[in-house]
Amino acid sequence: MKRAILMARVSSEEQAKGYSLDIQTEKLLAHCQRENITVVNIFREDHSAKNFNRPEFKKLLLYLSKNKGKVDLLLVTSWDRFSRNLSESFAMITRLRNYKCEAQAIEQPLDLSIPENLMILSVYLAMPDIDNKRRSMKITEGVRAAKKQGRWLGKAPYGYKIDRDEKNKPLLIPGEKSKIVRKIFADLAKGYAQSEIREALRIKGVYFSRSTFSELIRNQLYIGKIFVTDGTEQGGYYVKGMHQGLISELLFNQVQEKLEENLRQKKFVKAKSFRKDFLLRGIINCDNCGKKLTGSTSRNSKGVGYNYYHCNHCHKVRIQVSDIDERIKVILEEININSPAKKLYDIMIKKIFSECNLISKRPKEKIEQEMSQLESRIQKLEDSFADGIIEADALNKGVQ
Repeated sequence: MKRAILMARVSSEEQAKGYSLDIQTEKLLAHCQRENITVVNIFREDHSAKNFNRPEFKKLLLYLSKNKGKVDLLLVTSWDRFSRNLSESFAMITRLRNYKCEAQAIEQPLDLSIPENLMILSVYLAMPDIDNKRRSMKITEGVRAAKKQGRWLGKAPYGYKIDRDEKNKPLLIPGEKSKIVRKIFADLAKGYAQSEIREALRIKGVYFSRSTFSELIRNQLYIGKIFVTDGTEQGGYYVKGMHQGLISELLFNQVQEKLEENLRQKKFVKAKSFRKDFLLRGIINCDNCGKKLTGSTSRNSKGVGYNYYHCNHCHKVRIQVSDIDERIKVILEEININSPAKKLYDIMIKKIFSECNLISKRPKEKIEQEMSQLESRIQKLEDSFADGIIEADALNKGVQ
């Protein structure tokens, strides 16, 4: 007598189409009674079959692994109850065979030991897979069409809530947290740092991660615009949304200018820490993604440390520092500088350092005095221009 596990599965939309768990279970039990098959377990799930990453199916696999050789069949009513993913289905059928278990659909029975039947099985499995992909395309196209009209779809962004318009379609309106969004943009425009604003909000019980905060302050949704993708991963454009913006476009642009200015300044900030064992950290690029490599030390079980340059972005590049140093050494050894060039280089270096020393030796009081004199001069020129004593050209030359 063969032993079987029964699997009944539905998705929420299929409940109304006669695919209820109870109906499937009754059909499977009746089949087992007719065919004199012993039922050893029953699994019921309400989950999409786009893949096998399903809670109940994982439990089923765990049961089979603990009872290998004790289950002969996994029975479903039809192959779309088993899965709606063609490529993953064949891999799972093979995996079940490793547990000495054969998958079968009672309404679409196939002897899988016959090679020609694999073609029929492919059709049974491909149809729901095609249906899923076609449905997904229609949903994507529908979402894109709605966004082109300026309509937001999905969960309400921070600061908004979902309402309904006269056609009973979803519409974004300002929510209770909209004043927080307005305050964030106002503070950024005044020059407050992102960290200061996040900390002030945290004290009041409002928490933002750095990434979430960064996305919020760059999101044009808050000036009443909707982003529409053009079908590529990153391409797209903005359209005027049906919702009301929380801030003005002028304020948004002021904030973006300050953010860009901060980024430019950061590029010229000297690294906080310099380690002579990682001379090229932050200088050399990752071969895979092009980002800058960082450096760190790894220790083996004996506590011996080894230095590596590695990528914290794609995590696919990891090179020992000693290897890089050897390569750089070989390159440098191939460079020959003649005697006149060495003398010129020596003169240039001495000149640069002497100028730096002169600047650094200037007393603070002297610099402040010069700045005060310049400010006084500019003030006099502006007063003369206001009184009509000098023309604009003369003012500009004097300020320069």
